[in-house]
Amino acid sequence: MSSSAVLQQCARTLVRSASGSSRQISTSAVARGGGGPFDYHYIHAPRMYDVAGMPNKHLVYGSMCTVGLLGGFFIPLWAISFSQKKTMG
Repeated sequence: MSSSAVLQQCARTLVRSASGSSRQISTSAVARGGGGPFDYHYIHAPRMYDVAGMPNKHLVYGSMCTVGLLGGFFIPLWAISFSQKKTMG
């Protein structure tokens, strides 16, 4: 066998093996739960994202917003006063 015939044979086997091992991207497995239109819950905590059914949601979210707002206002003020005290000596 000549070297060109060997190279052609190697190329044929390489093409056959490469085409047979192609990977499919699509799958038939369901991503989460049963896959229904309202199945958006996290698997390990079924009531995790159920904000509408949460007890005292106005109190909880109101207090979280208030704490965030106050923290966002007072932390920079404290940082400014701290840096000015350090500068003064």
